[in-house]
Amino acid sequence: MYRGRFLAAAAVLLSAASVTAPYATQQPPGAGRSARVDSRSVDPVFASQGAVMLSSMSSTDMIGVPTNTSDIWGYTSPSGREFAIIGLQTGTVFVEITDPANPRVVGVIGGATSDWRDMAVYQSYAYSINESGDGIQVIDLSRIEDGTVSLLRTVTDAGLFHAHNIFVNEDSGYAYVLGSNIARGGLLAVDLSDPANPRLERSNWEVAYVHDAYVTTYKKGRNKGREIAFAFTGRLGLHIIDVTDKTNPTTLAHLKYENATYGHSGSLSANGRFLYVNDELDERTNPKVDRMTTYVVRVGDLERPVLTDTIAWDLPLSITTR
Repeated sequence: MYRGRFLAAAAVLLSAASVTAPYATQQPPGAGRSARVDSRSVDPVFASQGAVMLSSMSSTDMIGVPTNTSDIWGYTSPSGREFAIIGLQTGTVFVEITDPANPRVVGVIGGATSDWRDMAVYQSYAYSINESGDGIQVIDLSRIEDGTVSLLRTVTDAGLFHAHNIFVNEDSGYAYVLGSNIARGGLLAVDLSDPANPRLERSNWEVAYVHDAYVTTYKKGRNKGREIAFAFTGRLGLHIIDVTDKTNPTTLAHLKYENATYGHSGSLSANGRFLYVNDELDERTNPKVDRMTTYVVRVGDLERPVLTDTIAWDLPLSITTR
């Protein structure tokens, strides 16, 4: 089961009420306000506000050698036990965090050495990709509670060799591979109807390179029944794509929002009206951006997205919103 992205391997609870509170009006929460992080913290390394670090693990703790960490995901077993899934340079690590004060490594799946590795989960399977090789690694989690994870196969259909990212829409039963070596690095739809044997669709969206995406199936309103991909397309900003018909993914809109430098990632509000967009390079390279910034895009009309506001954070510009 999908549990959402973790921001730390040790089950840190984050308070983000200013961003995720229910919507009472058309204005997104947090718009026009500044978020402040308290520099006073009992932890000597990580300043915090509204969050408590319960434990931490280094890569040396996990695999015995120091290495870089990239992305992190999560899995909740049928009995409710929680696991962090962590991408390292040399593979994918599974850590039980049911007791967050005492994390425990339960398995490691090796892979091509890569500075970036990304994972997603569907039912009792994890899918791991990286920027150096392996295609899609299909990992069986059905015995993770017994301390066993196993690599079932690698998917290299259509010459798929490496990719930057993967996203799973549980409602449609499709995964989306992003920034790969095929289809101009665009959006690849992967059928998970047999989750142990993922199958790439023949038609892909190849208009632009896609760095990351948020894909959702609308359950009500004017877009009910439509599966929509919000694709973050680097220097091009944002593309909105209708992927309901896998044989004909269709671009609905393209928005290069103000100060767009490198559209990196984002997430949709609970009511589907707003998309929160993070830009990877604006704070570092755009002289017009003087604070860490999240861009708020109104997407109630999917064909006419509008940048309505920004959320500025009182944090050093050396910190990148991703």
